[in-house]
Amino acid sequence: NYMKSGKNLADLTNENKAHILRYLIHHEGISRIELSAATGLRPASITKIIQQLIEQELVTETGLSEGSKGRRSISLSFNYKKYSVLAIKLNWSRLKIDLMDFKGNSQEELYSINFTPLCIERMDEITSLIAQKVNEICSRHNNILAAGIACFGPLLYENGNVLFEPGNTESHRDGDCCYSYPLLNRLREQIQIPLFVELEAVAGALAYWWFRTNCDPTQKMMHIFAGEGIGGGFIINGRRLSDFLDNAFEFGHIIINANGDKCTGGCIGCLQTYCSFTSLVRRTQARLSNYPKSTLSSRQDTLTAYELIDAMNAGDDCATDAIMDWGFYLGCGIASILPLFTPDIVVISDIMVRCGTPLLNAIERSIHLHKHYAYKTPKLIFAEPDNDLILLGAATIAIDKVLSNPGKYFPSN
Repeated sequence: NYMKSGKNLADLTNENKAHILRYLIHHEGISRIELSAATGLRPASITKIIQQLIEQELVTETGLSEGSKGRRSISLSFNYKKYSVLAIKLNWSRLKIDLMDFKGNSQEELYSINFTPLCIERMDEITSLIAQKVNEICSRHNNILAAGIACFGPLLYENGNVLFEPGNTESHRDGDCCYSYPLLNRLREQIQIPLFVELEAVAGALAYWWFRTNCDPTQKMMHIFAGEGIGGGFIINGRRLSDFLDNAFEFGHIIINANGDKCTGGCIGCLQTYCSFTSLVRRTQARLSNYPKSTLSSRQDTLTAYELIDAMNAGDDCATDAIMDWGFYLGCGIASILPLFTPDIVVISDIMVRCGTPLLNAIERSIHLHKHYAYKTPKLIFAEPDNDLILLGAATIAIDKVLSNPGKYFPSN
């Protein structure tokens, strides 16, 4: 079949609008002449498109600025007050929904709930709950354009289904086949606004690139979601790697020890078996007998990763050594992907970043130890512990999609 790639005038106009809106999002106060120079569009085209966007209330004139040769120019800005998006974060044990503007600012904390780890039988209940809350919010706000969903994986991009590993059911705990749940289709059946779904780690990568690097296309960026499990997302040339490879990049299942333990998904010696919360706790419990003075000794059978992190920050030697080992393994995983993608920045978010500089240094040492000399070491950054990068990523998914096709998602005059 021949792929239809031709574009008519309406398509080109829509693409130019998307280009202008994306640029204005990150360059407030720019003039028409500066916008023309930055986008490569002729001044006459800029004038015409900006007038249409002003009439749609997507762009506002914000006053005068100093232009070239001392001339005063009218400044332009995206109209951040006009529209909002919904951010939906769904992981194995928590749901959060928030309303955000196009700057990524929370309008109000709308909904948050914890639950026991998900299995496929509970997914209809969870999707109904999401739909109920989203529809309630939309009934109170008439300016919501879309919702982005950052969810656990694996995710099948062709249909928006999520996969549950073998045995993750209430009725068949010993099964050997995985189960697919139509998350996106079930939500679209119950919610009227446009919905977009992405893996949580990829959503976090897009959020950091969008709001922290100002959408710098020269920055190849990787995000590692270091929470209950390990996930990774990549931004290359301003595009998500998942745009090209779907769910091919599963960072947590990179094999770092061919003779290691088997993870619940069937991989032997993958990063998940060394850096998940379950692994971290198990390895700590196995070494507690070597640390008789450890404050964790009384928690031998009930130890949690959160208690382990608190103990490390309080100076407990057993906890510190266990978490330094965790950093060693993660650094090994990062070094193993350098020959493939060579990121400029690696951002790590979620619970483990609360271990602070000692853990960051352990990861950096491991990267240096394991990497090939031909590849540069990426800049390693811990995200702010109190900022939910995944929730912001859910909003960014919606913002990115809406701005990519303004003719479809923004109301016309």
